[in-house]
Amino acid sequence: MPEGIPVVVIASGTPMGSSADPADNDRVNRIFRTLQKEMAGDTANRTYLVAQNTSHYVQLDRPDIVTDAVRSVVEAARRGASSG
Repeated sequence: MPEGIPVVVIASGTPMGSSADPADNDRVNRIFRTLQKEMAGDTANRTYLVAQNTSHYVQLDRPDIVTDAVRSVVEAARRGASSG
């Protein structure tokens, strides 16, 4: 993803469980968190957000979080466009 593009990665706060083996679930959840954090990156215009008490469907469980994230991305993009 190009550096200048604002990004908000929203992750579910509830660990997923798809295996009978809890160790497998823990391993998969750690991998997902790592990949999600990498996707967000480590720059000022990128955010990694964990939406606590949500399922995989954060947009249904907490639409306010998604709406706020979209607004912040739009505002950041507008600021970037006006300063460039």
